[in-house]
Amino acid sequence: MLELLKQTTTAIAAENWPAACELLQRLLFEGAPVSKLDAPTLHQALNSALTVLRFGDFQTRWELAKVMPRLGPQVVSPLAAMLKDDECDVEVQWFAARILGEFDAPEATIALVELLQTSEEEELTAIAAAALARVGSSAIQALTALLVRPELRSTIATALAQIHHPQAVEPLLDLAKDAEVSARAIALEALGRARDERVPPILIQALDDRSARVRKEAAIALGVRADLWQAWDVLDRLQPLLYDFNGEVCQQAAIAIGRMGTPAAIATLFKVLQSAATPTPLQLDLLRAIAWVETAENLQYLQRSLPFVSPSGTEEIIKLLGRVKSPSLESLAAQILLNFFRTQPQTTTPAKQALARAWGQLQVEESRSALLELQADPAETVRLHAIAALKHFPKASETGQTI
Repeated sequence: MLELLKQTTTAIAAENWPAACELLQRLLFEGAPVSKLDAPTLHQALNSALTVLRFGDFQTRWELAKVMPRLGPQVVSPLAAMLKDDECDVEVQWFAARILGEFDAPEATIALVELLQTSEEEELTAIAAAALARVGSSAIQALTALLVRPELRSTIATALAQIHHPQAVEPLLDLAKDAEVSARAIALEALGRARDERVPPILIQALDDRSARVRKEAAIALGVRADLWQAWDVLDRLQPLLYDFNGEVCQQAAIAIGRMGTPAAIATLFKVLQSAATPTPLQLDLLRAIAWVETAENLQYLQRSLPFVSPSGTEEIIKLLGRVKSPSLESLAAQILLNFFRTQPQTTTPAKQALARAWGQLQVEESRSALLELQADPAETVRLHAIAALKHFPKASETGQTI
């Protein structure tokens, strides 16, 4: 044992990281059980492993990460410290998080949660979430025990939301009623995925929460729960949020209602769209929501909106009609745009550009003549858009037309 440690120290001094890793692997697999090592020996082995982890190459770190958990719980604190060290290499932190996922100690769980909250590195947040999920029920128990500390409740909510385990529902239900806004919002976001009979009443109640962030999360959650729409009268409950003082809440309510796609849902959106008090950003959200489900009726709602929406709204309608994917509706979409073009001689340059792009996407033959007209438009940008759109059409001779 001591000889292996001595050789490891020599390899580290020579910066021979692969050799040092191999010696540590032998030490942890061939030597005496870690539980029987004296404190100085264990401390030396731990420091050697941390040094190799910090300075070795990727392959060395990968191999070391397989055996480092054998050093026991004493690795948790230094690895947690690595996650908080802004000067620590991202790759080192990635391996530290991966190793911490092997421990169900509260300190390891909290360190991973804090990494989720603070890191902007996608690779780090992904490995932290995976590590928490691997710990599973043990992490849930450790986190639940820490709920008595109010300053950690938001952090705990973030961790529980990442674990995706049925046992996480119970503490998340508690956090959904927390005094702290962030804890409530995070809990609601996670609960929206849970198929538990206790969840729907919580989501419905949250629509009236004093916090806009919480109301928004509730609307998002209900928007993807088609199984609740009819049984819980979700349309009627979401409708007031279309008039919310917070724009993000209005937006998410519109998206959720648009996903329903029923005639009643679309009529509700159109009613708000017609109001002179509806601001332009919400107009755009409402139009996108109406177009979410492609039906002839919904396209006609877009057509009826053209006379009263803002210029930005007009351009959005044109874009939405140009993106119609259903072959049976492409002709209707192109015809709506043609009718608008023929009846609106003062169409703005941006709208004409949008029309050209839309017809180019739809490739409906009836719109060719309008594009030929736009080729002679005074605005060069319109002419260029028309030329580009016509390239998507077959040549006139191929369609049996004469030039």
